[in-house]
Amino acid sequence: MWRLPSSELELLRYVHAEPGVTVSVLARELGLHASNVSATVRGLVNAGHLEREKDPDDGRVVRLKPTLKAEQGMALIENAWAEMFADALKERRTRQEERRTR
Repeated sequence: MWRLPSSELELLRYVHAEPGVTVSVLARELGLHASNVSATVRGLVNAGHLEREKDPDDGRVVRLKPTLKAEQGMALIENAWAEMFADALKERRTRQEERRTR
């Protein structure tokens, strides 16, 4: 399974949902210090999960985008969560049916 610290997963989740976000917006939205976000982003870039792209309208601005590797990893996580929820719902329905038949 795809294993990353929760802080990195939270950043990836946000960038996955909002591709093109900047480090400053990411820090503000997640309530983190920009320096901590920058360090985490640097690690995610080095690991191949994020890409930095210069803003075409303002070369001073760097935008973050998930890589294909990150997109695939996020899909794995989403599928795992969907399976867990489906199993939990199935178990709940089974218990409810058992209570009705008593």
